[in-house]
Amino acid sequence: MVQENRSHLQFSPEKQARIRALALELRTELLDELSHLTPADRHELPKMGEKSVSFVMRTHEHMHKNAALVPSYVDVSLLDVDMETVNMMRDYEQLLLPVLTAIQDTMMLAGSEAYQAALLFYRAVKGAAQARVPGAEAIYNDLSTRFPAPRRAKSSQPA
Repeated sequence: MVQENRSHLQFSPEKQARIRALALELRTELLDELSHLTPADRHELPKMGEKSVSFVMRTHEHMHKNAALVPSYVDVSLLDVDMETVNMMRDYEQLLLPVLTAIQDTMMLAGSEAYQAALLFYRAVKGAAQARVPGAEAIYNDLSTRFPAPRRAKSSQPA
């Protein structure tokens, strides 16, 4: 099997430092301001998905145009802030999601290629160990811990 390599991304140390500094600046600027939900929170909250966006936007408009119909326990000014936040976060998401997706794709591709190269070496070392090439058995034993031998079920034979 020939090693395939579709991922060959390399940045200069200067570019790496610039990207890291920008990411840290963005993280510092946003992280303390943003909400952090627990998995239970995420599960329990009603979601405003793509289908609900137009409903919420139309409702928001109607509330402003028909203030007499808004229940006294609903604070429209808080809804205004929530809508502004949703729009701002959607904008940020649209800007950043393609970058995050591409980072994940690049990491997956490079990781897959690195793993395939490691497997090629592992198979070669395994063959070398079986052929008793000096030093190969120690390497094989070190690497083979990644692939523990499956346990064999004891056969129940009548006595």
